[in-house]
Amino acid sequence: MIDGWCVSVSEKLKDKIAIVTGSSLGIGKAIALAFAKQGAIVVTNSRKLERAEVTASEIRHLGRQAHAIEADLTKSTDVDHLIDTTIEHFGRIDILVNNAGIAMIVPTEDLSEHDWDRAIDIDLKATFLCSQKAAKRAMIPQRSGVIINISSILAKTALPMRAAYCASKAGVMALTQVMGCEWAKYRIRVVAIGPGYILTELVQQSIDTGVFNAETLIDRTPMKRLGKLDEIANLAVFLASDDAGYITGEIIYVDGGMTATGGW
Repeated sequence: MIDGWCVSVSEKLKDKIAIVTGSSLGIGKAIALAFAKQGAIVVTNSRKLERAEVTASEIRHLGRQAHAIEADLTKSTDVDHLIDTTIEHFGRIDILVNNAGIAMIVPTEDLSEHDWDRAIDIDLKATFLCSQKAAKRAMIPQRSGVIINISSILAKTALPMRAAYCASKAGVMALTQVMGCEWAKYRIRVVAIGPGYILTELVQQSIDTGVFNAETLIDRTPMKRLGKLDEIANLAVFLASDDAGYITGEIIYVDGGMTATGGW
């Protein structure tokens, strides 16, 4: 209410069908909740149904609609299940957020083939499979859609002992550019977000266990702080909305200026 007038705030994603992979915690969960608050119907996902259901339940408590789907996105059959079940339930897919991923810190000389494959499969292959199947089965036929890939500042800035992670996230960046150009003719936009060090549960755990030194990370960041989950989620809402209608094939870094300074 402003000066006696009732002001209506429109929902940027009203009635959009959105899949958010890896949405049981951290950035994925924050994006799923932000989408729901903006009117989207959200499909949550995890490798364990009960974990996806926790986020879906929180969305329902907001008075919004959500559906939880269990899927291991490194398996093509599971991706089929995620995409096909969403289409069966809702008839379309308007937004796909490829957030599922893992981090890996291992000296390159000690990096096993198994761990290399695991990082590439989860961080890059899953992004490809979900994007391809969502586009082919829903977005291309309906001639619309938005795909948001969660990459990393390490797609651009190398960091020791992250060979598999850097390679996979750089692959996500390249994939974003290719799909953004290739699918523009179908009115599908493909964009990526490259988070810096965001204060998620996993980052906090890494700080607590000494894997990361918070003071060092903050000192290397021009804005002198870690990022907040809602700073990623709010950007995802913008990129998924019509406000970003002329943006495709781009990666936007949310890192307090870290990559601009070289990061290290």
